[in-house]
Amino acid sequence: MALKVELVSPEKVLWSGEATQVVGRTLDGDIAFLPGHAPFIGALDIAPLKIWPVGHDEHSGVKAAVHGGFVEVSDDVVTILSDVAELAEDIDLERAKSAYEKAGELLATNHADAEALAALKRAQTRLGILDYAYAPWRFPRRRADPVPRPTGEPATQPTRRPPLPFCEFGGRCGSPPVS
Repeated sequence: MALKVELVSPEKVLWSGEATQVVGRTLDGDIAFLPGHAPFIGALDIAPLKIWPVGHDEHSGVKAAVHGGFVEVSDDVVTILSDVAELAEDIDLERAKSAYEKAGELLATNHADAEALAALKRAQTRLGILDYAYAPWRFPRRRADPVPRPTGEPATQPTRRPPLPFCEFGGRCGSPPVS
């Protein structure tokens, strides 16, 4: 039993075929689709997407950089409608490096620039697909600021995350335990 998968961008169908698994990221977090998955509709985040075509091993497959859009799953059919998507073989490494550095420079002057943050995330996703060192999952988890600093500036110290509010079945987050 396999999934029928289509990865579609506004320009063309990037990939279509049968797969054993699809892993991507929605705005709510990472999600994997296997045959028999419940019907699902979700908004896609700027993130990598991996498709395991039938007959491929777990270390190979189709990698794509997806920059927003939607995913729908119904009756073992996975349709990925992306605003912009690029297969790994279509990504230009030098262009992605340049975009990463340019976004980092913009963020060094204005940390709240939403457009520069989105550009950085897109560049990180492209570089991550190519397994390049700027991949977002290669940053230390507690790093305060992944933006490259101009030479001579001290690196920021890792920040500690605040403790999570208490959550227990039957209680609300932040409320005392339910007895």
